[in-house]
Amino acid sequence: MRRILLLFALYGPVSAAPAWAEPGAAHIKVAGISPVLYWGIGTLIVMSLCFWLFSLWNWRLKKEIRHRKATEKALIDSVLQYQQLVQVIPHGIVEVDRYLQVTYCNPPFAKILGLEPDDVMGKALTELIASESSQTAIRQMLHSVNQSGEHLSLQLSMSDTHQQNHEVRFDFGFTDQTPSESQVIIVTDLTRQEQAEKALRKSEAIYRNTFEHIQAGIAHLAIDGTITRANTFMCQMLGYSVDELPGLGLSQITHPEDVQISQEKLHQLHEAGHGAYSLAKRYRRKDGASIWGLVSVSLMQQSDGDDYYIVVVQDIDDFKHQQDEVAEASQNLESTVAQRTAELRRRVTEVEDLNRAMLNLAEDLRISNQQLEVKSGEVKEINRELESFAYSVSHDLRAPLRHISGFVSVLSDKSSEQLDDNARRYLGKISDSAEKMGKMIDDLLSFSRVGRTEMMNVPIDMHQLVMEVRRDIDENYPQLSIDWRVGSLPKVKGDVTALRQVVVNLLDNAAKYSSREESPRIEVMAEHLDGEVVFSIRDNGVGFDPTYAEKLFKVFQRLHREDEFAGTGIGLASVRRIIQRHGGWVAGESEPGQGACFRFALPEDSGALS
Repeated sequence: MRRILLLFALYGPVSAAPAWAEPGAAHIKVAGISPVLYWGIGTLIVMSLCFWLFSLWNWRLKKEIRHRKATEKALIDSVLQYQQLVQVIPHGIVEVDRYLQVTYCNPPFAKILGLEPDDVMGKALTELIASESSQTAIRQMLHSVNQSGEHLSLQLSMSDTHQQNHEVRFDFGFTDQTPSESQVIIVTDLTRQEQAEKALRKSEAIYRNTFEHIQAGIAHLAIDGTITRANTFMCQMLGYSVDELPGLGLSQITHPEDVQISQEKLHQLHEAGHGAYSLAKRYRRKDGASIWGLVSVSLMQQSDGDDYYIVVVQDIDDFKHQQDEVAEASQNLESTVAQRTAELRRRVTEVEDLNRAMLNLAEDLRISNQQLEVKSGEVKEINRELESFAYSVSHDLRAPLRHISGFVSVLSDKSSEQLDDNARRYLGKISDSAEKMGKMIDDLLSFSRVGRTEMMNVPIDMHQLVMEVRRDIDENYPQLSIDWRVGSLPKVKGDVTALRQVVVNLLDNAAKYSSREESPRIEVMAEHLDGEVVFSIRDNGVGFDPTYAEKLFKVFQRLHREDEFAGTGIGLASVRRIIQRHGGWVAGESEPGQGACFRFALPEDSGALS
């Protein structure tokens, strides 16, 4: 093109050469046209043609440059895509030269070996494979590929740097783009592929088990609301078989009153293009019955545009019925509360009236207590007077009794021969009666002293006290072989003289009333109960009727005749008064012929004695 333009550029001056060579040629006319004009026009035409040809050449040159740039860009993009594809493809790709030296490998191939790509580059492929049989197999396979030019595969075992075996497949073969001096090999990790397939199968199994065994209804809906898939729970909940439910529309399984709200919610979700919603609605079972369900609907968008809904339904029918029952119960409760409130107000009024009555009663009780305190003081004064009177009477009776006893004794000694048997018997009875009366007076004086004597509060070793009284009783009843059983007895605080009298009276009674037994037995025990020390004295004697147990503790009250067992009936009354003055209590229990047990209690920490 450049040569053509150069020829045209020289054409003008050359064509005008004859006119310049001959003198006066400028005046020669050709076909009535001046040669100069002819030369000028020719030159103009040639120059215009040259300019047009130059512009055409320049346009074609720019077009060719643009085409080459586009081709280069496409080639670069293709190379980049190829590199990206090779980097992310799950298969290993390795390129080796004719000496099996690695000239390129992608990360997946290096990962199979447990190395980085830079650690693989430049090494011999056979060096990367530990097994000699595998190395030999690769060389033979490459030789076969070079001979036949076909694509061949080889499966073998490889070990990575962690000594883990991988079953891999080598795919060999030349392509038109592969230089004759190199070979591209595609390596597939069958072990990892198998693991991935196994994991995928396990994941699918988990999904299927979850879908089928979860205790909630799950269904897939097409965009138009048609059920495409449903799990067993959903079918059972609505009373359909697994084959009947798919294909039904949402409106066919929804209660007529809830169809509109369901369709509106689906439409809003579809218009939004994403998200989910929850709704409590009624479903219609196959048998026509209604059932409440809590439904959650999510829109699942697919790349191919085949979107669908995932529907999860929880059976809340029982919960709804319970809610209705609770609402009804709440209404009943409100009514009951109103009734009870009215009743409570009435009761409050009654309580207020009762409180006023109690206040009046308390005031009356206070007045009564004051009066009782006055009476109590009077009674105490009367008791003191009675005790003084009893003491005085007892003391004053001693002199007449001494006179009676004395005169009876004198009469018996001096006039016994003059008296007949009846008279002597009468004197004996008078003497015995006087003696008995004297003992009664002594006991009565002792009883009166119990209420008058000041009590001394000192520590007392009860075990030592009982053992001392035991020795005295053994001396008083030498004919008895008493089986004594004395337990561990604690120390207490009290008046030692008064408590000795208590122990003497109780142990003497036990010995007296068991004296008719072949093997009399007396037990003395103690125990701590509710802040008190309870002593018990038990015998195996004749016992008594428990109906009259309280009678025993009154003055001159006895349950046995005088000729059976001697006594005045003062001892147990004295025991009660002494124990009461110590802040305790005394009681007796028995059955006829079963022995008797007397208990008395003293406070563990005795205070001031009364």
